[in-house]
Amino acid sequence: MESLEKYLTEEHPFDLRDIAEIEKLIISATETYKYYFDDIYAWPYEINAGQAAPKMKKLSVSTTAMILYALLRAGNYFSELAYKKSGKTPIATVFPINLNKDEEQSIREKITRASKLLLANILKPEGNGIKTDSGTFGKDDVFTFAWLAEVSMADWTRVDNTKEMQDEWDKVKTLILDSYSSKKTLKKYEKYNDPTLLFKPSTSKPLKHSFPLLRFVQTIRQIKGKDHGPLPLYEHFEKSLHEQLSFSSIPDSRFDPAEAMFCLEGMLLCQKNTVDRTLFERVIEVLTQVQHENANWRPVKPYLATPQGFVLFPISIEVANSLLRACTIFDGNALHDTFGSKSILLLRRYCQWLKARSVRLPPVEGKEIPELVGWHSEHVNDTKTIHLWETSQVIEFLLSYRNALQAHVARTTLVRSRFSNKLEKKEEWSDIKSKYEPV
Repeated sequence: MESLEKYLTEEHPFDLRDIAEIEKLIISATETYKYYFDDIYAWPYEINAGQAAPKMKKLSVSTTAMILYALLRAGNYFSELAYKKSGKTPIATVFPINLNKDEEQSIREKITRASKLLLANILKPEGNGIKTDSGTFGKDDVFTFAWLAEVSMADWTRVDNTKEMQDEWDKVKTLILDSYSSKKTLKKYEKYNDPTLLFKPSTSKPLKHSFPLLRFVQTIRQIKGKDHGPLPLYEHFEKSLHEQLSFSSIPDSRFDPAEAMFCLEGMLLCQKNTVDRTLFERVIEVLTQVQHENANWRPVKPYLATPQGFVLFPISIEVANSLLRACTIFDGNALHDTFGSKSILLLRRYCQWLKARSVRLPPVEGKEIPELVGWHSEHVNDTKTIHLWETSQVIEFLLSYRNALQAHVARTTLVRSRFSNKLEKKEEWSDIKSKYEPV
């Protein structure tokens, strides 16, 4: 085993530098959401250089929920109980961002306003249901429900210091489960293999893909908790993953790194104990090989198409976030030989790619809007545009990657120092006396 001194002198400074740079980038990106917020429509899809106020026709529930989740995480509004219950991120790897009072207040204010708009748009007036309508995915789609489920897990009593908003979001959780019964819907999918059971776009056709299935399983696991027991669809994820791994060894085949990563996470969420280390190592090996050619893991399989041939793909940031989640789920509280540490080099290179693609829009004269930092979709190469939905995904990655680095530093220093983190067993005084008394 390598020495602690070697790590502290050769690797530790780079880890600390990356953590500091990521924190600055997260704070800069969250500042972007202070501007272009509308009291009726919340945030727009995109902002452009020199644009005073984008024209908006309606509130996008999915976009607002995505941004809201990123801001809730940045503001550290998730309790330990929520993390432990979901099994998504062990609390040992949750390291809050150090925000100053102005930054914290700004995030809190936008979270509160966006939350009220969302609740007013999704809860039916009669109080007996939930409604969403996405221009891309249709009514009550799995993607929008997944983001709403993420948001509902926040500790809302810390946001507005009342129980009212918490009660509203607890109601959202219940209504999502009522709308999408896990057993009923997933068993139907397994029987008919029909993607329209998860989302029904009005002008396009859903394609068979593991991404919407993963979002469904995430939603159920998020709300019902890690102790809910095995979920359906394990066999689908397992079969699709092995198919993708077979493609990966064939040159110019239909291999899709995104599909492989989504299937691995899906298997872990359905039945964690059945995923062995050899399979996980094989996926990491394949992702490493792909990254030799491309810093990102660009998806090649669409999950939505129109008759004219327009298609919608996942984006690579979703693959990176899936990798981080899978490592966290598999590793748990392990100290030795963790995939969280093994994946650091992969994630570091991806993070460098993200930094190179960041967009900085110049200040808007006469509008008191400073330089804004964000990202646009990798499918669009426009250096004068920031997609606010994409930026929220990047913030989520940066937060998770920063947590992974912090956990890596903690694990490495503890293991190489050869100290024990086990609590000493408490003994009764009578036992100690009898053990050491010389007479």
